[in-house]
Amino acid sequence: MAREVSYTLGIWALTATVDRFCWDGYRDHLETQHQFEIAGQIEGLDGLIIQCPNVVNKDNAKEIKSLAESTGIRVSAVDANVFQKEFKWGAFSSADPQVRRRAIDTMKTTMDMAAEIGCHNAGLWLGQDGFDYPFQENYLEAWERIRDSVAECADHNPEVHICIEPKAAEPRGFLFLGSAGRTMALCYEIGKDNVGVTCDMGHVYMNRGNPAEVATYLAKQGKLFSVHFNDARGFFDDDLMAGTVHIWDTIEFLYYLEQVGYDGWYGFDIFPYREDLKRCAELSIRNIRDLRAIAMKIDPEELRRRQATGDAIASQAYLRDLLFGTIG
Repeated sequence: MAREVSYTLGIWALTATVDRFCWDGYRDHLETQHQFEIAGQIEGLDGLIIQCPNVVNKDNAKEIKSLAESTGIRVSAVDANVFQKEFKWGAFSSADPQVRRRAIDTMKTTMDMAAEIGCHNAGLWLGQDGFDYPFQENYLEAWERIRDSVAECADHNPEVHICIEPKAAEPRGFLFLGSAGRTMALCYEIGKDNVGVTCDMGHVYMNRGNPAEVATYLAKQGKLFSVHFNDARGFFDDDLMAGTVHIWDTIEFLYYLEQVGYDGWYGFDIFPYREDLKRCAELSIRNIRDLRAIAMKIDPEELRRRQATGDAIASQAYLRDLLFGTIG
């Protein structure tokens, strides 16, 4: 019997959705209360991933908890916003100790907010920690600063998981934590139980990777802390609706999440620039729910038997018959 899954959405999906060409966004700004109210109307949605300090902070934590209770939307994670203009030359990697201290303090506050609200995940995406030109950064020193900063945050509250989200690029040309493997190397160097990784499908595609394989590797190391569903072409972090481009990959991802025993939230990191916010989220949830139902029909023993032959036709024929039956 498959476990019940809880679905959560990044609150940034419920914003004006700004890009660098349409600087004022494709819709009007939404206040936090309205964002929670919309989330409460999204069929199948259980939670929101929020950010600190722009959504939740020391001054409004009680208000956010009240919003969550009144709308029936739980907070699944609090992410640190350390990628705004004050961190344009880096947050944890910054050579300026004052800037770096502000980034570390923001992450610690993020962890405090997660604990106060009642969730155990604090997200960390170091989107400004990277470089754009050769010889722009001292890679040795930048890595050490990131490592030491994350380690300090991990010691702040061992009960809160730090979920590091790797990504190859954007907004910088190259990000220091650009892949799951490099992020795992950081986890090994730090050696803290509460430091792990978020596997985001679109970010995996930017590295020409396979989400199911990456998630399996992370889980085998005990470091698969959270997952983000979306879809992308692989050239850019498109954050398209989940299950709309890579359908087979998504089924495989869902299958292996079950095989490795992942029991966390199913998150959606989508960015509907032009689409209706509510319908976009609902379609993503429906797609993942239905694709998961297909994944749950796969007989692990039968699939392993066919995989052992090394013949792609053996496994593909089985999956095709499972999905399409005798159609055609």
